[in-house]
Amino acid sequence: MYEQLKNHDERIVTLESATLDHAENIKKILENESRQEERIAKMESSYINLENTIMKENRETRQSYQAQTDRQWEFIEQVTGFKESESKRKHEFKMHRANQVAGILLKVLGGGGILYLLVQDWLLMK
Repeated sequence: MYEQLKNHDERIVTLESATLDHAENIKKILENESRQEERIAKMESSYINLENTIMKENRETRQSYQAQTDRQWEFIEQVTGFKESESKRKHEFKMHRANQVAGILLKVLGGGGILYLLVQDWLLMK
């Protein structure tokens, strides 16, 4: 019986020791899990910060490209407008010159006086 008690005593000590080891292991696992959760939370925070930075930079880049494109279109419109206004001005100048020449010819020939005199002078010389 004594051996049986001694055997039970050894088993109890062994089981208590194993229980303590298990408790210690569980404590370490929980600490590791807590550290892992902190690391994951930090990584998520860093990821969100990185994502926000990328979105902000992308927005700024798009605004920069849009502004540059707008300036280029304004320049193209100015150049195109300048060419259109230049060709319009040249056309108006030609039309004005043609109107002046036609007006002078109509005044000279329309009155008939100078033409009559030229024809009369030419006929009298013969």
